[in-house]
Amino acid sequence: DIIATVTGSVFLSIFDNVWSFAPKGIPMKEKCEKVVMLIGHQRPHLDEIFSIWMLKKWGEEFFPGIREAKISFEGGGGEDLRGIPWQQLEAKGVIGIGVGGGRFDEHPGTHTDKKQDECASSLVAKEIGHSNHFGSSLSTAI
Repeated sequence: DIIATVTGSVFLSIFDNVWSFAPKGIPMKEKCEKVVMLIGHQRPHLDEIFSIWMLKKWGEEFFPGIREAKISFEGGGGEDLRGIPWQQLEAKGVIGIGVGGGRFDEHPGTHTDKKQDECASSLVAKEIGHSNHFGSSLSTAI
């Protein structure tokens, strides 16, 4: 866990220094009161790291508290996290990135189909109004 957290922090720092442009967000339909944790799957890919970076960089307007939210890496794609459906986790301020079967999980799961031509990063970019910066190739690039 400590290696994943340190690795995530290094990637977030690199992205933050290399890539910056102003957010063009759109209001989110369903908000939790305050985000307290972001969860990606064990041994995260660049997709999850980039998604977390985008959310921390531009997601505060849509997900209050996300800049200070803790990051954890556990579980797998499409699975309920900790045996709890994603809707209940989000209501408590826990957002899955590439895990949990929720809005940012592209994997097929027990209760969800695979989100075709999507990755966690493309789903995040659409949610926070940045998909126009990446075009339709984000899911194949990552």
